[in-house]
Amino acid sequence: MKILSLDVPAYGGLVKRRWDELPQGVALFYAKNEAGKSTLFHLLTTLLYGFEPANIDSFPYRPWHINEYPGFTAEIVLDDGRKAQVQRRLMRTPRGYLNLGDFRETLGNRSLPQVEHVGSRDLYCALYALTLEDLTALGDREEQEVRDLLLGGLGTETLRPIHQVLRELEGEIKGLWQPHRRGQQLVRELEKERSQARKDLAQAHEDDRALREAHDKLAQVKERLEKVEGRITHLRWALPLADELLRASKQLKQIEEWERRLKDPDLVGRLPADVEGELARLVEEISKRALELASLADKKKELTEQVQALSPVDEGVLEHKEAIWMWIRKSESLRDLQRRLSVLDGEIKDLRTRLETQGEALGGWRWEWAEALRALSLVELKGWIGKYAKAREEYLCKVQALDAKRASKPLAPYTLPSWFLYLWSLGGAFCLVLGPRLDSPLVLGLGAGGVLIGLTLALIRFVQNRGHGELMKRFAEEVRAFQDELDSAGEQMAAAKGQVAACIADLSLPGPLLDEPDDELYERIREIRGTLETLTQKQGEHGELARSLGEAQEELGRLMASLGEPMPEDPFWAVDRLKDLLDGAEERLARAEGAREGLAELAKMEEALEAEKKTLEGKRKDLEDLITAVGEAVDFEEALQEAKLKQELLRARDGMLGQLRREHLDLAALARRIEETARDHPWMLDPEEVEACRLELENLEDERSNLKEELGSLTKEIERFRDKVSAGELEGQIQALDERIEAEKRRRDRLALLSLLIRQADLRFRRKHQPDVLRRASQHLAVITDGRYRTLALMHDGEGNEHLAVFGEDDQPLPVGHPLSRGILDQIYLAFRLAVVDHLDEGKETLPLFFDETFVHWDLDRFRRGAEIIREIGKMRQVFFFTCREELARIMADVAGIDPILL
Repeated sequence: MKILSLDVPAYGGLVKRRWDELPQGVALFYAKNEAGKSTLFHLLTTLLYGFEPANIDSFPYRPWHINEYPGFTAEIVLDDGRKAQVQRRLMRTPRGYLNLGDFRETLGNRSLPQVEHVGSRDLYCALYALTLEDLTALGDREEQEVRDLLLGGLGTETLRPIHQVLRELEGEIKGLWQPHRRGQQLVRELEKERSQARKDLAQAHEDDRALREAHDKLAQVKERLEKVEGRITHLRWALPLADELLRASKQLKQIEEWERRLKDPDLVGRLPADVEGELARLVEEISKRALELASLADKKKELTEQVQALSPVDEGVLEHKEAIWMWIRKSESLRDLQRRLSVLDGEIKDLRTRLETQGEALGGWRWEWAEALRALSLVELKGWIGKYAKAREEYLCKVQALDAKRASKPLAPYTLPSWFLYLWSLGGAFCLVLGPRLDSPLVLGLGAGGVLIGLTLALIRFVQNRGHGELMKRFAEEVRAFQDELDSAGEQMAAAKGQVAACIADLSLPGPLLDEPDDELYERIREIRGTLETLTQKQGEHGELARSLGEAQEELGRLMASLGEPMPEDPFWAVDRLKDLLDGAEERLARAEGAREGLAELAKMEEALEAEKKTLEGKRKDLEDLITAVGEAVDFEEALQEAKLKQELLRARDGMLGQLRREHLDLAALARRIEETARDHPWMLDPEEVEACRLELENLEDERSNLKEELGSLTKEIERFRDKVSAGELEGQIQALDERIEAEKRRRDRLALLSLLIRQADLRFRRKHQPDVLRRASQHLAVITDGRYRTLALMHDGEGNEHLAVFGEDDQPLPVGHPLSRGILDQIYLAFRLAVVDHLDEGKETLPLFFDETFVHWDLDRFRRGAEIIREIGKMRQVFFFTCREELARIMADVAGIDPILL
């Protein structure tokens, strides 16, 4: 199986990523840390086995920067050439689909069917998806799972793994019996149980004798307890009755004494609960009413003065109330008018100053310019200035073009001086004449060469001079054409300047401003004209506001005169004066109206207080008469004290009588019952006899408690004897234990024999299949270490335990572990895993391999040889290689002949 493409909308830090054509051999992914290598590594494992954990809240690769569910789509091709599509997405529940041709299978969160021959996800990660942490010895669970897949199933899925069966058999054997005494052994436990049963049999005979003695003593305790219970029951009935009758007899005698002293209880009952307090309250209430009547008289006088405080002037002000309120409301608008006039004065002053300042740019402001500026057409001025600027720009371009043309004057060609040519030619002729005479071919050759070179140079000079003349003639014609264009541009510029001067002729501006009219001149004139228009507008607003303010002041003066008040210069002072007058008049009017209402209310209150005072004085007189009658004394204070004493006696009598009636509904029946008790049971009305019976009851209760405790102890002792196993039962148990011990020993022997047979069969099967895995692992290790370590084998120690060993160049076995270096251990574990992977996939779907920073502890030479193995593996299966080290990525790319994929 190979992965063709990946589409990742969101998965951890990978968002909207797509790989359309993944390499079918070795796929090299290179990126710095935190670029997404580990995320992609986890995604590819999830593609095969589903999400783990399958809870969206706990899943560590939720998208980091967007609110999206993690998911992806992958295109794969199987070993038989069929293409399929795998879709997975983790929502509230994981969703997964496998599309294979027209067939669509719902995966949910299950693994792909193509990885079932590997087993669990943990085993796949330990063998196929290797990280740096994975290059260690396999854990016990993974190692046992590998053995089950390779060696333990005997090629069938219907049998359980051998190691599980052996572990269960050995556990059952150890649970039955062992030659030593360690562990929980069933046979030894049964022997202990038999020994204890024999001890219990001797104890059972002793318990029978003690049980008979306990039964005899129990009967004696029950007889005494029955007598004590009867006496306690009688006393518990009699003592409460005696207490009740004794207390009721005393209370009835006390009530008779109190009624004799009260004489007339009904008359005493008419007194209030607090006689002195009630009398003082009535006196206080009468005094309060008198004080309130005096206070009402003072308030009545004060209210009358308030009614008389409203003057005729106040009435006149109130008649003009609406007009005054109108001016109070208008005062703010008057203040606004004044503020606006003040602001306009400042703005007009600023605008005049601005005109003076802006006019300096035109040679000094003159007020006679105002009409000329209003009549000036700014649009026309702007147009002519623009035309002048354009003509001037064109003129300057023509000047630059003419200067450039003049600067491009053709240079005269460089030629040798005429005297040099003459001398050269004469020298050649001289050598040509001298050569025959000297019979020297060399001199003759030099002469001929000199003459030929001189003629050639003369011809070149002639041709150059003729061409330069033609160039100078064309240059002069081009310069005249440029000069004509420059003159025409100058005329157009002068005409535009004249039009600008004609537009602003009425302003009589200084000449220098018109030498080169530009946009700055236009902006200055436009600004001055705008300022002048704003000044005219502000002056008009100022006049309108001044006129409105004057009219308002005249109208306000008329209102002040009608009220007899002088009109001040400041209209706001007049408004404030009117407001003060109105506030004072309204306040006095409100007080007068309130005073009139108060006077009417005071009259009603005065009448009510007089009536209350008379009623209270009548109640006081009645209470004093009642006190005198109850106290039976001439002096009022003595009568009051006697009345209070009788009130206390009446309350005590009523309280005791009420308590008796609550306890006894019929007091006459209660009296008869007391008489009968005194006749039949005189001790119940004798306090000393009652106390003696109470002491007897306490002693009897203590004795009953002790008897019950003794009875409980004897009962428990008897019950304890009943729960014990009898001697006959114990003898039967001992015989049954003897038989079971013999049966369990025979069963243990059968299980031990069965375990030995299974272990021997498993050993023969492993010896048959395991060498293929070790042979492949040895080949990988020899390539990686360049022959230094060539063989891996399973060795046995003295106790029969197996361990993995490696053979070096000296053919001596070294156990795989300490003291071998971390690098060689990583290489051994990698070779072993690659061999296991090849063995597992044989005849099954070939699954991809993943390497994530697996070779950090390797030196570069061994890593290069490891890369050679990865390249060879890539010819048979797809390999994903992840690294953040540039050097490792470069070596892998060179060895495999591929380009890295950058994340």
